[in-house]
Amino acid sequence: KTMRDIIYRNDELEQQLNELRDIVSDVANERATTNFYDILRFMPITNMFIDVFGMS
Repeated sequence: KTMRDIIYRNDELEQQLNELRDIVSDVANERATTNFYDILRFMPITNMFIDVFGMS
């Protein structure tokens, strides 16, 4: 992995986390227009964490 790959993935991750935070706050405010599948869509984030930070 090059540093650029890692930085790119990190930007992508940050963007997804922001979207996820918005979804969670919508759910918390009970004005959820999302459904369960929107949340499931973010499951690959866990794998990205492993890719980005599990470089050993």
